[in-house]
Amino acid sequence: MRRGLIIVGLLAGVLAWTSPADADNRVERQQDKREIRQDQATAEAIETRLKELEHVVDLWHDANLKDDDNKIRQYESQMRTLIQNDMRETSQQINRQEREVVRSADEYHRDGHRWSERADDRRDRNDDRSDVAALRSVLGGKKRVAAGFSRAVAFSNKYRLVNDYMNLMRQQMGQTQVELVEDTKELQEDSRRLR
Repeated sequence: MRRGLIIVGLLAGVLAWTSPADADNRVERQQDKREIRQDQATAEAIETRLKELEHVVDLWHDANLKDDDNKIRQYESQMRTLIQNDMRETSQQINRQEREVVRSADEYHRDGHRWSERADDRRDRNDDRSDVAALRSVLGGKKRVAAGFSRAVAFSNKYRLVNDYMNLMRQQMGQTQVELVEDTKELQEDSRRLR
């Protein structure tokens, strides 16, 4: 009887000792899953905006070839609107990434981590910081290209600048896909911790 109580007491102690860490890992896994869904949605949204812009650029190019001033103005206005919307969405993506940096820093500074978990959290934090820096760089490039497009007069300059802008969108989409891979890896690491 006494031996049974000691074993039950030991088991309860072990469960009490491990359950906060397991709870933290479960919370991290849920957050990782949310980030993965958000990354997928962001990549799809960028791709959709890029296709829309490519389509309008094709129509604008055709209007220029036909020398249709009304269509040229209409499509340039649509391109400006699409570019402004894209820059706003990029700013929102940066805000989400900054929140992810804060979460990664909190995980890194949390007590009770083993050395290997701390190293993983440090790497995740550094990856998140570099993701924000890369997105800020892309947004800065987009703003410069958009300003140049607004100032440009010649078709050839505008055409080159809008293509530069679309290349920046492709770069952002690639970075988002890298972030998706990183978040999937974090989820796998957090899942291994629960085993």
